[in-house]
Amino acid sequence: MTSGRKPLVIFGIGEMAELAHFYFNGEAGREVAAFTVDAAYLRDDTFHRTPVVPFETVAQSFPPSDFDMFVAIGYRDLNQKRSERCAMAIQRGYALASFVSSKADVWSGLALGANCFVMEGNVVQPYSRLGDGVVLGSGNLISHHATVEEYCYLAARVVLGGAVRVGHHTFLGLNVIVRENVKIGAGCLVGAGALVLKDVSDGQALLAEATPVSPMPAARVRGLL
Repeated sequence: MTSGRKPLVIFGIGEMAELAHFYFNGEAGREVAAFTVDAAYLRDDTFHRTPVVPFETVAQSFPPSDFDMFVAIGYRDLNQKRSERCAMAIQRGYALASFVSSKADVWSGLALGANCFVMEGNVVQPYSRLGDGVVLGSGNLISHHATVEEYCYLAARVVLGGAVRVGHHTFLGLNVIVRENVKIGAGCLVGAGALVLKDVSDGQALLAEATPVSPMPAARVRGLL
């Protein structure tokens, strides 16, 4: 599922951009005509055998009347970089494309914002909503009536219970579980493996403790297997 069928310009040349190229071009059959980055970060004139042009002048070669854009920036600065570049692209007249993998289980009436990216294995239940710029890594569960506000990033295997609300510009790490009806504020960081059972205020960080290293070396533990 994508928005529109114009050829696409992808902002970025990092891992997220590489994934976007793979999914849009390979799965959705959407032509990726070019990549673009700020001129200060331009290191080569091609990426994946596709032209790379400065963002400052991209509209001259790939005008918004003929091309859509997807901003492929991850969770840097709690998603602020992605939201800033999306706003700049819109100001220049570009429509922002979204992608939902055909291997995701998504209800037909999903309210989906612009510049969203939903990878394989996601289950998005009825009456849930994804705001602009939401990225869902593989295998998340977005339960019924849940809302993921603008410019959030859910890494993978995140479980949101029914009617959960995740505030804008929030990052949820691998295997986070959020109980039903819980509200997570804006600009939060919830680390891998966290269990969230009550509301979280804006700007808070929840970090689960790592499994401690055993005092026994691996060679000795192996003998117990």
